[in-house]
Amino acid sequence: MRFKIDRGLRNILILSWGFMFTFSSFQTMSNTQKNLLDAVEKDKPNFTGDGYISLAIVFIVFGMALFFSPMYGTLISTQLSIFIGALCNLVFTVIFFWPEKTLLYFGSAIQGIGNALMWVSSGRALTENSKSTTISRNAGIFWATFQLSLVTGNLFVYFTFNGKTFDETTRKTILVTLTILSTIGCGIFTALKSPPLIESDKTSSDKNDKIENEEINDCSFNSSWLRMKNAALLVFTQNMMLLSISFLYTGLVIAFYTGVYTSLVGFTVKLGEIRKRLVNLTGVAIGIGASVGATFSGSVAPRFKILSNSSSCLVIGFLAQIICYTITYLNFPNNAPFKDTEDIGVITPMPILAIIGGIFLGFGDSCINIQIYNILGTIYKEDIAPAFAFFCFCQSIAVTLSFIGSNYIGLHLQLMTFIVVGIVGIGCFIFVNFKTMPITDETTVVEKYTEKNNCKV
Repeated sequence: MRFKIDRGLRNILILSWGFMFTFSSFQTMSNTQKNLLDAVEKDKPNFTGDGYISLAIVFIVFGMALFFSPMYGTLISTQLSIFIGALCNLVFTVIFFWPEKTLLYFGSAIQGIGNALMWVSSGRALTENSKSTTISRNAGIFWATFQLSLVTGNLFVYFTFNGKTFDETTRKTILVTLTILSTIGCGIFTALKSPPLIESDKTSSDKNDKIENEEINDCSFNSSWLRMKNAALLVFTQNMMLLSISFLYTGLVIAFYTGVYTSLVGFTVKLGEIRKRLVNLTGVAIGIGASVGATFSGSVAPRFKILSNSSSCLVIGFLAQIICYTITYLNFPNNAPFKDTEDIGVITPMPILAIIGGIFLGFGDSCINIQIYNILGTIYKEDIAPAFAFFCFCQSIAVTLSFIGSNYIGLHLQLMTFIVVGIVGIGCFIFVNFKTMPITDETTVVEKYTEKNNCKV
């Protein structure tokens, strides 16, 4: 029997591969940035830009931009939002050709705006192109493909990097490649089409369509303002507040695998002369683990009754991350996040343990994020923009605080924080997951509000 790819699945595949190429550039730069800028500073002593501060700016601007996501969610189409966001990513990558502190931090802010456009719109695109029976599969496809971004870029850097430091020639080769990857991502996003629901609406009565479009145009600014109010209504519901702990935990993990974990590898001198190359190989390991986790959580687990529940996959993902935290505690010294160190952890650092820890870290991250996608896409289907924006906002707050703290807080305290917040967050998710009826009631609050104001949102 011939397998048919419908319009919705086609859009999901385009979205997934576009994200993969675009974030191959950003994620590889994030993994490498701390060590790369350290090498720039050695070549140019007047350069004082910091990798952790740059990434903190990315995510703090990302969080601020999310406040306006309900507005541009109304005024800008999903496809255009994603494309503009990808262009911002390209700008951020190109700026590294001219390492200058002010320019670096400006580019980081641009990247933050681009991330907000892309991630909120990806939630909308995923929901608009999925049914209740396909949301788990599509989330798995998206997350597994997206996490390949950690593999492609980092793998190239690993084979390109032959020395002990990031010399100027190596840096330029890396930047050219990442710029090409980002450009390909922008090109892929141009193929995104309207989702099946919108397509079917276009086939309805021309007269009704004209009236409906006039209503949308007449109250576009009003409806966008209502969306921002509706976002506040949704955020302060009991279940969303409980889920926010889970969101914060995922933000801490993002900061850890995006910049901190790979920096531990690069700064731990006892790992030997290969430690700088090992930075990107560890990034590859995280990406492989994330892709396996997405496949497991999105496609494999639903086929087994004992694993089909979202809470089960979430717990498995968290246990995988506990294994990573244990390996990290044993393998790296407490001062490894800051600078090159001759110290050791509980045991003599071993490269293989760094790679294994990365695999478990990525696996757990995918399992947890896919279940969050599922619960938001299923329960808040009618209000996915504000719900997903709040999810991303919580993540950005946690990521920002984590990156800023990583310059001052030792590794051991960071790991303890992850475990405590993770336990509370997982518990809150499980509690909300078993409260389906109250969540349904909460979503009607927004629907009733918009109906009362007689404006199509």
